[in-house]
Parts: sequence; C-alpha cells; structure tokens
Amino acid sequence: MRKLLALAAAALVLFRSAPPVRGADKVKIECTAVSDGVTVNIPGIDAKKEYEISINGGRTFFPFSPDGGSMHFSQLRNGDFQICAGIKGDPSSLSDVRTLSEDESGLDVYCEGLREDAYKGGGIRVTIGNFEPGTEYVISLDGGKLVRFVKSPVTEIRGLASGYYSVRTEKKTGGGKPAKIRTYIPYKANEGKAFVERIPALSQLPELPTGCEATCLTMVLNFYGMAVPKEIVADHYLEKVPYRTGDYRRAFVGDPRSPAAYGCYAGVIEKCAVKFLSAVKGRRFDTVNISGCDPGRLYSFTEMGCPVMVWATIDMGDTAEGASWLDEETGNTVNWTENEHCMLLIGYDSSRRLVYVNDPLHGTVTYDMDIFEKRFREMESQAVVIVETTK
Repeated sequence: MRKLLALAAAALVLFRSAPPVRGADKVKIECTAVSDGVTVNIPGIDAKKEYEISINGGRTFFPFSPDGGSMHFSQLRNGDFQICAGIKGDPSSLSDVRTLSEDESGLDVYCEGLREDAYKGGGIRVTIGNFEPGTEYVISLDGGKLVRFVKSPVTEIRGLASGYYSVRTEKKTGGGKPAKIRTYIPYKANEGKAFVERIPALSQLPELPTGCEATCLTMVLNFYGMAVPKEIVADHYLEKVPYRTGDYRRAFVGDPRSPAAYGCYAGVIEKCAVKFLSAVKGRRFDTVNISGCDPGRLYSFTEMGCPVMVWATIDMGDTAEGASWLDEETGNTVNWTENEHCMLLIGYDSSRRLVYVNDPLHGTVTYDMDIFEKRFREMESQAVVIVETTK
C-alpha cells in the first residue's frame, strides 16, 4: 500500500544561473571503419579547447587525444558505431551522429543522425559512397515504415524523433545484399536549464489519495487547454483491476479514490492518454512512452516546452520491497515496489543540480537532480510525454 503524506505545498525556488557557453558551429568529424576498429579525426581542431568523443551515440564520452591528427578505437566488435564529438562543456557544439557499419552488401553506405531541434525535428542523412549514376536506390526505415526511392548519392529524411532507427539501402532492381545499418538520432542538446510555464500544480488530495498518475495526466491535459477534472480521468479513462488481482503494468491496481490502492506504471497511463485524446476533435497529439531513456532525454522535452510524466518515489525516499500477489489473468506473481510515485517534470537547472516538478502531493517543488535521477532509474526509467502535432 502506498504511504500517504499530506504536507504543505512547498514554494517554487526561483533560480538564476549564467547562460551556457555557446559554440559558433557544430564540430565536424571524419571517421573510417578499418579492419580492427574505427579511426576518427576532427579537422580544424582548436588547440585551446578540450574536445570529447563518443562511439555509442553520445551515451559515453572520452577525451579526444589524437595521435598524428586522429584517434583510433581498436578491438571493437563488428557492428554499427554511432560516432559524435564536441567541445567539452558546450552542448551546442556537439556534432550530429555518424554511423559506420561493416557488412557484406557491396554498397558503401553510411548514415548520419541529425540532431533534433524540436520534437520530430531530427533526421537521417544517408550517403552512398559508390553510387552509380542512373541507378535508383530504395532506402527504408524500420522495416519499411518509411520508404524513399532515390536517384542521388546523398538523401536526407527529416521529421524524425530522437531514437534508434534501422536503415536498409539497396538497388531498386535488386541483386546483391542490402546494406543494413542501425543508426541513432540524438535528442535536443541540453542547454543547461529550462522551465515550462503555465502548468498549475494539481493536488491528488483529498479525492484521489492514490491517484498520482491520473492527477499528473490531468495536469498535462489542462496544460493543453482541456479543462477536464482529475476525477473524470481516473473514473472513466483509467483502466483498473480490483485490489491485488492484476498487474500494475496492465492496469491500475485498486481504486485511486481509495487509500488502500496501489497504482500503475507508464504503459497504463499511455493507454489512458490515448483513449482520452482520441476523442478530442480537430486536434492531434502524440503520446510517447519514452521509458528506458536516460535523464537527458527528459530534460530535452522540457527545453522543447513539454512537461514529462515521470515515475520516482514519494519525497524521493528510498524504494522498498512491497506486497506480492497473483495476477488472476496470467497466474504470475506480481511484486510491488513501495513508495512508487508519479510526478510531472516541468524544468531543470544543471548549474544548481535541481529539477522542478509538479508533485501531486506537494505542489510545485524542487528536488536534488542526482537523487531524482537515481530514483528515476530505480523505478525502471519510466516516463510519458504528450506532444501536440496539430498543423
């Protein structure tokens, strides 16, 4: 059972910090796949600045220490390498991600992930090095979800959100193996701080003592101008199963109007949001379950003006092993994590190591960024964001 805390709402801490250092341009990189790894060069390097480089799409960086003008990564397993580089401390200088792949297709193909500057503002640039003039090629993403027929060596596919994509390139006439690459589009570069305005905090109390998830979703719907009460969301759109009879990954366990209920995870709120928004006439929304992302992706959405529903713990306290029961539908044992709590991330400040959230128990408050990220990961890095795509 959740622990219910009814403390007074904390005041929002106003923050000031120096603006981040901005680079004039993105760093350019040159890279080549060789027999035992990858060689990377940064042309026009400024000796007065420190550079860093990543071969996994920006998740891990190393100091760029060139030997003879380039840096070599050896003893790498065969596969796709997502390479990017930038000036240390300057996120705006980070290059787009170039993907190198070793295959047996006979096509000399490489891809670059073009960083998002807004939601679905990223793209992929596909270059066919041994392009044959007069030949038509087929480029398809993610098993054919998006297909392009091209007659040029360089093709850009825009309007894509951050994430991994499978890119397949082949001659339209067939013959030979297709070149297959798994490439990555980086999320919007974090500039150091952001704050989403116009999101009044809603309290889950007293009507929904265990309804933090439905309350957070209501805050987002209100943000987009839909004046729906949290009780309507909880009673009519949230899928529920009786107390200790089902899986919180499939439905809310119990009744959010009861202090004896448990809660639900991100997939349930995703379905709840889609159900509600599908009935909204004249407007279109994307409900995106970004669970599994790193914290930087959360902050990138706040920079794009979108609040993010995130799962952490009550008051950022420790997680604890909770009750267990049988899921009557599957017969599997369900194990609950005590202190589970959903809140709405509305901003962050890297210089002060703070995040700003609308907490359904406390109002608009700040939490320590490092503890927030730790709890976020402990709760399986769950997050849902809603973006309006109405043209």
